Amino acid sequence: MGLRTYTLLTRCLYHLAVPCERLRLLCHLRDPLFSQRFFWHNPFGDKRFDCWFHAVSVGEVGVARVLIEQLLGIRPGLNILVSSSTPQGVANLVGTLGDRCETMVFPLDFPQVVHRVVQGIHVKLYASIETELWPNLILGLCKRGTKCMILNGRLSKRSFRSYMRFKGLFGPVVESFHKICVINEQYGRRFRELGAEEESVVVTGNAKFEGLLSRPDSVRLGDFKDKLSLAKDEQVFCAGSIRGGEEKTIIEGVLEAKKACPRLLTLLVPRHLDRVDTIKQVLKGLGCRFQLWSELELGKERVADWVVVDVIGPLYHLYGLADCAFVGGSIVEKGGQNLMEPASWGIPVVFGPYTENFEEAATALKSGGGGIMVKDKNEFTVALKKLLTNPNLRHHMGNNARQALVHIAEGAATRQVQTILNILEQD
Repeated sequence: MGLRTYTLLTRCLYHLAVPCERLRLLCHLRDPLFSQRFFWHNPFGDKRFDCWFHAVSVGEVGVARVLIEQLLGIRPGLNILVSSSTPQGVANLVGTLGDRCETMVFPLDFPQVVHRVVQGIHVKLYASIETELWPNLILGLCKRGTKCMILNGRLSKRSFRSYMRFKGLFGPVVESFHKICVINEQYGRRFRELGAEEESVVVTGNAKFEGLLSRPDSVRLGDFKDKLSLAKDEQVFCAGSIRGGEEKTIIEGVLEAKKACPRLLTLLVPRHLDRVDTIKQVLKGLGCRFQLWSELELGKERVADWVVVDVIGPLYHLYGLADCAFVGGSIVEKGGQNLMEPASWGIPVVFGPYTENFEEAATALKSGGGGIMVKDKNEFTVALKKLLTNPNLRHHMGNNARQALVHIAEGAATRQVQTILNILEQD
């Protein structure tokens, strides 16, 4: 598919989408976020913005927060707009940046919507956090005179292959970017092969990881410890971001490890809350007594050595309580989740082989001796036993994990902020 075909197709699809939205209104099924994505009304009037950051969801909002805080620390008078695509992302935006920036729902990439957006939003610089390539919007902004850039750019092997199949569509989009700040040189090579100009690509590191360096909060960690009523002789294992099919591997592996470490509390945190029931069923089937985190938050005493986290939010600090941690989405082919969250606490990290979304983190942890990659339940069980029964090894690997984070994260946000300032100062 080429650019002209995409534009024609999305123009036609708009005429199907609008009646669907009107029908939803008639049926009293109004979804405010979806309605806002049509950009029917411009809430900003004639206000002019220096920067528009797009952070697709919660993870990218965290990167936006780090970058914007640094940016406003240097240039406090900047007018900044931030958008997100998901309900969780928008809520997080409003909660963390709403007092300093204007916020909005990211618009749909229909030409008719894009026309309203580029006519209504006057902005010098559009910055997409990670790789969000929306052809109509990006090219429309460029034609209007807005400079466009990518921050924290990544192109996994799978994404790269997909984009290359449609190079006629995405090549002109990538070529239009004024700057592409990539996490590492491998991603830079892929962007250049896709069509980016040589001088537009700059390696800056991963700002998502830099924000983790200062995130550990020992005071708040104490609150989490109190909720769990941890005994001095108890060990803690946290399995975070569990995705489809991983729960059985993890639970059976922990049961084996508990033979050597009977005083073990296991925290099971699914990536999505719709996995909670599946985790509960597996635990019941294996005869494991468990409690829900929501019950502990309401003040109920913990009496079980399995806790299923059935709310959004606690994972990061639960990693901080652990003796060792597993990061999910990695034994199944989901590309992995943020391996550096437990590493930021100085916790040894166990993960599976499918980590293409965080390949630089996986490489740093393996080469630096801060993490263990496991392929299946047997390897997972061996790694868990090894860590839980050897405190010196845990301490050593935990230090290595933290140093691996420092090595790949330090200065990344600063370099990206400076790139932003350089572009703004060109005008």
